Amino acid sequence: MQVLNLKSNHKPIREYYKTLQQLDKLGINHELGIKGTFEDILKSCCSQLGWNYAAEQTVKINNNNIRPDGVIIRQDSLKHGYWEAKDNKDDLEREIKLKYSKGYPKNNILFWQPKSKE
Repeated sequence: MQVLNLKSNHKPIREYYKTLQQLDKLGINHELGIKGTFEDILKSCCSQLGWNYAAEQTVKINNNNIRPDGVIIRQDSLKHGYWEAKDNKDDLEREIKLKYSKGYPKNNILFWQPKSKE
């Protein structure tokens, strides 16, 4: 079994926080402006495991077409996980319920928001 080696002091994590800080200083805090920071971490993790990352890929699940921000795909084409990005202005709990109502899976999915609401 493959094991992901990712720690808080690794380059992708350091770059994530550095880039988020830079974008925040520039006033860039909307989803499309910031989601690439976390997407880079996902790509790095996929690369380490020999998996693939696909952005904005339409997937059919239980007769529902969904389009998550990212799909993690193993070498054998098995869709291993899904990622959905939100910004800090979104009510994350409400957005999760909305996605579930649209047929998004309730397992192997990560809903991401860059930092908790204060």
